[in-house]
Amino acid sequence: MSLIDRESLDSYIGDLVDSTTTSIDTTGEDEDEDAQTDDEEMVSYYTSSNYRRLLFVGVSILAIATTVWHVLFVVGPVLSGRPFVMTHFLTMGVLVFLTTLYTGDSRRKRLLYNGLSVLMALIIVGAAAYFFLEGAAAFSQRSGLPNDADILMSSLLILVTLEGARRIVGLPFVVLGLAALAYGLFGNFIPGPLGHAGLDWTRIAAGAAFPNFTGVLGRFMSLSASLITMFIFFGVFLLHLGGADFFGDFASRIAGRLRSGPAQVAVISSGFMGMLSGAAIANVAATGAFSIPLMKRLGYDRDFAGAVEATASTGGQITPPIMGATAFIMADIIGTSFFNILVAAAIPAFLFYATLMISAHLRAVKRGFEPIPREDMVSFRSLLVRSYLFVPIGIIIVSLSEGDAAYVSAWKGMQAMLVLFALHRLVAALNDGALLSGVKEVGRSVTLAFDSASRSMASIMIVIAELGWIIEIFSMTGVFGVISSTLLDVAGGNLLFLLVMAGLIGIVLGFGTPSIVAYLVVALLAAPAIVNARPGFLTDTESLKIAAHMFVFYYAILSNISPPVAGACLVATGISKGNFLNTCKYAIRFALPIYIIPFVWIYNPALIANGGPVAIFTAVVQVLGAILFLAAGFENFLVTQYTRPERAVSFVAAALLFVPSTVSTLAPLAGVTLALVVLAANVRRYTVENSIDVRAQLSRSD
Repeated sequence: MSLIDRESLDSYIGDLVDSTTTSIDTTGEDEDEDAQTDDEEMVSYYTSSNYRRLLFVGVSILAIATTVWHVLFVVGPVLSGRPFVMTHFLTMGVLVFLTTLYTGDSRRKRLLYNGLSVLMALIIVGAAAYFFLEGAAAFSQRSGLPNDADILMSSLLILVTLEGARRIVGLPFVVLGLAALAYGLFGNFIPGPLGHAGLDWTRIAAGAAFPNFTGVLGRFMSLSASLITMFIFFGVFLLHLGGADFFGDFASRIAGRLRSGPAQVAVISSGFMGMLSGAAIANVAATGAFSIPLMKRLGYDRDFAGAVEATASTGGQITPPIMGATAFIMADIIGTSFFNILVAAAIPAFLFYATLMISAHLRAVKRGFEPIPREDMVSFRSLLVRSYLFVPIGIIIVSLSEGDAAYVSAWKGMQAMLVLFALHRLVAALNDGALLSGVKEVGRSVTLAFDSASRSMASIMIVIAELGWIIEIFSMTGVFGVISSTLLDVAGGNLLFLLVMAGLIGIVLGFGTPSIVAYLVVALLAAPAIVNARPGFLTDTESLKIAAHMFVFYYAILSNISPPVAGACLVATGISKGNFLNTCKYAIRFALPIYIIPFVWIYNPALIANGGPVAIFTAVVQVLGAILFLAAGFENFLVTQYTRPERAVSFVAAALLFVPSTVSTLAPLAGVTLALVVLAANVRRYTVENSIDVRAQLSRSD
């Protein structure tokens, strides 16, 4: 390699690692300047010798080829059905283990760990070879009657997915997998309703993969291979082709001159990127690298800055039209149209970000923070030129409305993005007289996008693979129905208590995982109990299912900011160098109305657009008022500093305004009355204080 080639390659390695991995500091203490983060360690490893550079290039070639292969499925398709699903698992699975090699200093650990990585990759290759040599027809003929080879291969795939999930998500998913196996094997020893006849290993193995083609290779892997993959690709392409910078600059121009400008930039840009990324943690890493330092520089303390970014990035997962691709999975499971999900999700998403914006603004005004300086904001012309990045999102929406398959719509958006990005950069380079440089920049950015896309999707795929056989075991034991019945029995007909239990299940089982995985877990365990309770406020079955699934999905997503896992807060803390628990405390305080809102739409479906215009408008205004006075109570500030009585009344007013009008008409009216009283008192005191200040200034001038 020449020196120039080596420098270019090292720069490429650094950019790719920065965009696909995150260094996390859980101590909250400033690191020593010479201390390496995980990203720096990985870059240092792969740039330390030509052999390691070639290793990285080899993995990149596989990643790029994997992205191309999945695109060909949409364009072609080159393969379909089970054969394509198998190649999806093969390529993504091998990437999981080749992109999580140990890069530390311990030679012994490197040999053992990386040797295990190669072994896991070879098992996946062996499973794919077994499938194609045996043939799909042979498996169909002996469905439910596995031979020894089927049992061996399925058992190995269980092991592979456990290890892969451990590397990506950590021990919680391993514990869940082992618990599912133990429950399946030894359920006959469990007394009470959760007990079952017990499964032997042959039946578990058959359900895990071969020959039934359920579990690892079942329905969820089919969704992963097409729909989920293409939307994750879309989000990654948008990130690498200028989306993160554009949405940050766009948010800066919209809200930068507000007193709360830096925080509003984090809220708006994270919302845009979060709905596309499919993972709150990845979104924090992408937008937090810009927004958190900006907030700190303009006066926000590190814990507050980290909490704003973590909460805003979490909200992107529930923001239409993409919702991290979860909207499509939800529509498939419920059996409704994609647009019904979007309509239901729109108002809660608006309220989510209204909560963050109100909280951030009150904090900024109270503390006297300054807006973003004009010189730090890009020109309107620059934004207008790059506004083509909205076009791919619009194309997806139009394509879906015309009845195209979701993965086809995603590919149409990607095509538009690639063409518009190339035109924009090449025209700019031509105007600067540097066309060759522009061609190189476009080629490098597109290569990064193709490389990073499959690396990002692989981490989601392996967790879905493990989840596939876990769900299959639970299905064979009938535990889903038992859990639903048990929740209903424990609640004893008390809907509020049932919702509290379902919400806790969502937070616990969300594990801070990508939104798709979190939703799949809670949709099968907690949502049926709410549906079976049949709240009287939801009259038709489809609306009831949407409300129930949205409820558990919200709480699964909120696990990203809820201790003890709080993955989004953990990553934000690594960037802000703040304190993890303090960051979680602020995040929960910001999001407290969001923890309450799902309860409100179960009792008042107008919040999920189930009702007439007047009912919907009234419900939204009522909740906005509750959000405002709750945030003001926490900040101890509305127009000016609260007195103690004002603060107490503010909290009471918020609580009353959260009571749905379908439950009580008096409580909201009382809440409005108290809110007006505290507002009038606060404004009057603000006026008096300001008039005193003005008179004092006039007297000094005399």
